[in-house]
Amino acid sequence: MLTLVGAAFVAGLVCTGAALLLARRFGVMAIPNARSAHSVPVASIGGLGFVIPTLAWLTWSAAMEGDPFALVLAGGAATLALVGLLDDLFDLSAGLRLPIHLVVAAATVAVAVDGTPIVLAICAIGLAWFVNLYNFMDGIDGIAGSQAAIFCLGALYFGAGGSFDATFWVVAASCAGFLCLNWAPARVIMGDTGSGFLGFTIGALAVYLWQTGALPLLASLILLAAFWFDATYTLAVRLVTRQRVAEAHSNHLYQKLARRWGHGRTTALLWGYAMVWLAPLAALYGRLDLGVLWLVLACVPVLAACVVFRAGLPDDMAHV
Repeated sequence: MLTLVGAAFVAGLVCTGAALLLARRFGVMAIPNARSAHSVPVASIGGLGFVIPTLAWLTWSAAMEGDPFALVLAGGAATLALVGLLDDLFDLSAGLRLPIHLVVAAATVAVAVDGTPIVLAICAIGLAWFVNLYNFMDGIDGIAGSQAAIFCLGALYFGAGGSFDATFWVVAASCAGFLCLNWAPARVIMGDTGSGFLGFTIGALAVYLWQTGALPLLASLILLAAFWFDATYTLAVRLVTRQRVAEAHSNHLYQKLARRWGHGRTTALLWGYAMVWLAPLAALYGRLDLGVLWLVLACVPVLAACVVFRAGLPDDMAHV
């Protein structure tokens, strides 16, 4: 396993470096806009750094095992990586991307989840939402790659990987290689190529762990609380205050924190929150089943921060 982890890390670093060179050579740059945390263009498509080694592993393991979920995971991840790459290159419309996200999510859930049509529909919508919120939350250096690594390492710590144990290691290690060039100040960002891929892969693996009994869904939601709560709370505030939700913005909690404390400190805060608060709560959930109470406790700090820093509101509205 150590050899695989080392190879995944090196592959992640090398592929990210190659993506950086290609992006600069062909002008594939993320231009600053209302959502950007960067003031100058930054090389995009860096997500290829972990997409390539992870897809190579998923494809090989799917071919070797013939597991239906492994096949749909590899196919879905490849599809969303391709859609993200095309979006980075040609700026695809949301009207084109969203139906693809829903179809891929529905196909994955149909294979992975044993439930009623209503349960399947809820899971498919939830997975599609996670794909999109991962894109929303990929707005500062190091944060999206860190969340993927946190989830994978958390699942491994709780012994939940099962037959996909190596997959969690590959995702975490290749993301670590990517983070070497994405940590603040980032030389390359993952772009939609990486964010959609990670959102789908992490979300699908969480569903798989739940369905196989390896890790309860609430435990996965605890480990991922910083991302899904910030994104969902921010969207809810924007809807309630009648903002144009389709417009780019930079009013998520993590973006407001980054403007005050910088990218590196904000991402380090995510790691601290995960290790000191979320991981222990996920462990307690496994030992003492108090249901959704553990999830509520996981979200209390981020909820308090969202309220204090007025997440979802533009800075000029937040001080009114």
